[in-house]
Amino acid sequence: MKTLKNFEAFKLNKVQMNAIAGGAHCHITIINEDGSATYINAPYPSTMSKDQAYQEMHNKYDDMWGAGNVIINC
Repeated sequence: MKTLKNFEAFKLNKVQMNAIAGGAHCHITIINEDGSATYINAPYPSTMSKDQAYQEMHNKYDDMWGAGNVIINC
C-alpha cells in the first residue's frame, strides 16, 4: 500500500519551496568606517540560485562599501 510519504507529486524542490515561502534571503553585514556594523536582510527572487544571489549582492554592495567591508551569507 502506498502512503502520501511515497507519493512523488507532493515533493517540491528548493526553488518551489522558496516561492511558496516568499523567497529566500541573504544576510548582509556592512562594516562601517568607525568599526560599527550595519545589518541588512535582503530577499532574492526564487528564480535565482543561492550562488547567483550571493554574487549579485556582492556586485551591488562591494561597489558601494568596498570589497573588504561586506560580509554576505545566503
